[in-house]
Amino acid sequence: MVGANMYEKVNSHLKQFKGSEEPFGGLHILHFGDFNQLPPVKDAPIFKQISGLNQLAPPTWHLTQYYELNEIMRQKDDKTYAELLNRLALGELTDKDVEL
Repeated sequence: MVGANMYEKVNSHLKQFKGSEEPFGGLHILHFGDFNQLPPVKDAPIFKQISGLNQLAPPTWHLTQYYELNEIMRQKDDKTYAELLNRLALGELTDKDVEL
């Protein structure tokens, strides 16, 4: 995952490169990712509060429109396993899950 500092550096460089003060220099940026993956190393996630600063970071993140894909495709033929993976991602494994 890209951290808040790297995200803002990309924003800043694109503004400079394009000579524009619009977010990302006015370019349309596509974001892909998994909100359940591990957070960035030595950086804040782009969609969380920066601790101690009492502000959301970076402000450009909140200008994005996102679509959540929630239809399971890879494990669509194994509902039990798919549900286990969803609970694992949320840290909510049951004793039955562990036995599997």
